[in-house]
Amino acid sequence: MSLDALFQQIQFTEKQAREKRQLIQQAKFDINRSYEKINQIKEELSTAKMELETKVQHLSEKEFCLEVLKKREESLEKQKAELINQKSSLLKIFTDAKRKMTEEEDNFTREVTEFNNEYGLTNLEKEIRDAERMTNDLEAEKVQVTEKPQTDPECLRIYHKKSLQISEEYVAYDMECHGG
Repeated sequence: MSLDALFQQIQFTEKQAREKRQLIQQAKFDINRSYEKINQIKEELSTAKMELETKVQHLSEKEFCLEVLKKREESLEKQKAELINQKSSLLKIFTDAKRKMTEEEDNFTREVTEFNNEYGLTNLEKEIRDAERMTNDLEAEKVQVTEKPQTDPECLRIYHKKSLQISEEYVAYDMECHGG
């Protein structure tokens, strides 16, 4: 081989070596850039994972509060049903007492009338006036007794106390759930 051919071969080999070095450098550059992208994606994934965990935690807290509110609602519904039952029971007792009172008043009036008639203590007109007066008095008392649960201070006090207690319990649960 001639010196020129050898020189050309050396130049060609050097050129190939330069090209290979450039390819290796480009590959190293591409690898480094790929590692940077991988690290960036890992960072984004980590951030997204933390955000997801935060959202999951908030969702869990909200679900817990919802469950607490549902339980509270069930409890209030039970209390409401109990109060309605108590009201019905008290109303029945009241109605029975009112009926018995009316019966007793009627019996008393009848017995007094019979006694008066038997012994001639009153005439038929006086009895009628007394009976009418008594009927009017009984009607007035009937209205008064019917309105008593709505005007009686003790009934109103118990009702308002129970309403206030239920409101306070609701506010406490609401504040507990909303971190307030």
